[in-house]
Amino acid sequence: MPIIRPASALRNDYVEISRIAKETKQPVFLTKNGTGDTVLLSMEEYDKQARLLELYEKLSEGEEDLKHGRVKTLSEVSAMMKEAIAKHE
Repeated sequence: MPIIRPASALRNDYVEISRIAKETKQPVFLTKNGTGDTVLLSMEEYDKQARLLELYEKLSEGEEDLKHGRVKTLSEVSAMMKEAIAKHE
C-alpha cells in the first residue's frame, strides 16, 4: 500500500517522514492540495533505483546491438584481447 502524506508533513515532521522512508524502503508520496506533488526516497533506495536504471539502459543497448548485428563471437573477442595484450608487452 502506498505511503501518502501531505506536503505540510514534510515541513512539520521531517524526522518522521524520513524515518518512514528509511525503515520501509518505500517511496513516500507527498500531496499538495490533495494532488500528487513529490516523491521522497531514502538515499539508499534512490541509489538502488539509479543503479537499476543504469543496468536497464545497458541491457537495452545490448539488445539493440544484438538486433543490429553489432556482436562478436567469443573467438573474435579472445583474439582481440590477445592482440591487445601482445601490444602492451
